[in-house]
Amino acid sequence: KYGAWALNSKTGIAGGALDMNSLAAAKREAIKTCERGGQNRPCKVLVWVRNGCIAVAQGKDSKSWRNFFGTTPPGMAE
Repeated sequence: KYGAWALNSKTGIAGGALDMNSLAAAKREAIKTCERGGQNRPCKVLVWVRNGCIAVAQGKDSKSWRNFFGTTPPGMAE
């Protein structure tokens, strides 16, 4: 199974997808959830995983968003 995480770097709004059957489907779903019906365009997939976990930390530094992420085997991403 595949997962992906997408972000709009200007707004800091993100979206993700889990348990998808293909990488393409995971990326599409992550962008779809990030863009929220077109109100948060454009979003870009920054990380994806196959049979694993994604952990994301996000915060604002002055005027820009900082994003840190990692991928690991299941149960280890924290």
